[in-house]
Amino acid sequence: MSAMSVETANFLHEYSRTLTVRYHRVDHELFRQFSRQHRRLLQLLGDSAGDDYWGAFLAALRWCRTMLSAAPLPFNHPAVAPAMGETTMRTFAARTARAYPSLAEEVGKVVDLLLKLRSCRDNPLLDALETQVGPCSGSTVVLVRQNRLIDAVQDSLDSRVSTQGFEAIGIEAARDLAPVDRVILIGSIRWYPSHVLAAPKAHLAEVVSYKWNGSRWRAEQAFLGGNARNDDEPLGQYDEDDAELDEDWPKIDWEGIARRAAASGAGNDNDAEAQEQVEARLFSLDGGGAVFLHAADGAKSLVIDPRESGDCRVKRIETDEIEPGMFVLLRTEGGGDLVAPVANRLLGEKRARESRDAQDMWKKRLRDQVRHKGALRVSLDLIERGSHRANEINVRNWMSDRTIGTQEKNDFAAIMGLVGLGTETERYWGITRQLRAAHLRAGRKIGDWLVAQVRTVNLRDLDRKGQMDFVLSDAVGGRLTAFRVEGRSPTRTWVLASRVDRAFQLEAEA
Repeated sequence: MSAMSVETANFLHEYSRTLTVRYHRVDHELFRQFSRQHRRLLQLLGDSAGDDYWGAFLAALRWCRTMLSAAPLPFNHPAVAPAMGETTMRTFAARTARAYPSLAEEVGKVVDLLLKLRSCRDNPLLDALETQVGPCSGSTVVLVRQNRLIDAVQDSLDSRVSTQGFEAIGIEAARDLAPVDRVILIGSIRWYPSHVLAAPKAHLAEVVSYKWNGSRWRAEQAFLGGNARNDDEPLGQYDEDDAELDEDWPKIDWEGIARRAAASGAGNDNDAEAQEQVEARLFSLDGGGAVFLHAADGAKSLVIDPRESGDCRVKRIETDEIEPGMFVLLRTEGGGDLVAPVANRLLGEKRARESRDAQDMWKKRLRDQVRHKGALRVSLDLIERGSHRANEINVRNWMSDRTIGTQEKNDFAAIMGLVGLGTETERYWGITRQLRAAHLRAGRKIGDWLVAQVRTVNLRDLDRKGQMDFVLSDAVGGRLTAFRVEGRSPTRTWVLASRVDRAFQLEAEA
């Protein structure tokens, strides 16, 4: 990661010393009513709000309430439309009247208010940017808390004469932002990471939010000598009844998503049993998506790290080392794995087919052992045969099609003996080493190709869009997409192998 220059450090010190924060609060009675009703429903549900029955409905309400507070867009803008449409919401309300009659009135009210709000063209936040904030002679950036809304916000800013010169950026881009004259934050201060104002890139920060998002910044000095201040604002900006409406940015229900992913495919027991499970970590992606990435010990993923320089931006790192702000590269067209087909070309058609058939043979036999005995019993059997690293997790990794084989020969020999191939251990071990060498060469070739592609990319565009496609060569075929990582689950989970490395929408999982 590149170090901060002395010049940049001096700018940050100066700006933190002189920063002024101004607040502009707006109101909208219909939006206030919807927010209150949503809050009331959550209070009535209590712990039941976590039940699967309410998941998609509450996610739709929270999505609209948060996104409409976080971006200067009209209430009817398609970018802030919930995944649950009007017809589905009406159907849910009718079903709730039968299943939970005591809550029917409250659900009906919140649905009516939301649909009425979604049909409204009002844009109070943009109006405030135009009339309360106004243009300035220098540069102005508008921070947008939700990256997928950046393009829509930029279009909205460009639609008004007094805001046409404003540039919409995400909070990740704010870290590398060159000094500007003014930065504008949309929504509650508590939604933004501390560095935005603790290490500011401007002398003036303006906060535009609804009255009930009334949090004020409390300076925690990042530099000695800082004396940043809040401009005074009148007291009583929002009713006491609305104090609880100013909430933290919604957190992802990592456990809930993982639980539903684990249950995916359970409707067909035969298919679910046939599919292996792998250890994975869940990441949230720019644009409202998510992905499970293979995360067994040593598992690696291909990423672009915009904070690095030159050829170091593209690298293959252990999945557990991936951080928000990096871009993970997923094959979104032409199949899942990218390295294997390149490795097969390096091996040649005949040798690749023979090697893969041999690999499939012993892995299938190992899976049969696990299916009949269980992973624990198989790991104990392998230890008895001389394996040093056999345990349930490693056994599942070894039998996975996503791994080539064991790292150590004694573990491999134990497997060969267990699956009835002991007399051919040397031949199969040679094939395993051959495949591993081909995969390493393939990984380097893909890395070189991606480095060349990334050299042609405007990283500012990549950061702004949050996603970017890379069309693969005709020899490999398909497409890679770089997705910006926004968050990561705190723990690993076991999921069906078919769910790994495939991006999906979080709303569909709610």
